[in-house]
Amino acid sequence: ATAEIWKRFGLYLFVLPAVMIFQYRKGDLLEILRWPLVVRAVFYILCYFLVIFYGVEGGKAFIYFQF
Repeated sequence: ATAEIWKRFGLYLFVLPAVMIFQYRKGDLLEILRWPLVVRAVFYILCYFLVIFYGVEGGKAFIYFQF
């Protein structure tokens, strides 16, 4: 179970720093928006599937107010 948690955590920790380093090296936070449409679409789909397949499984109901 612990190995699975680190695997999921590692996948998320790879994408965000990679994007941040890319933006830092280019000196532009909006550089990703200037990518060709196909490249951007692949990147967005990759991020989507990371969340869908490696996201939280289960959970509890969230109670907004307690009386």
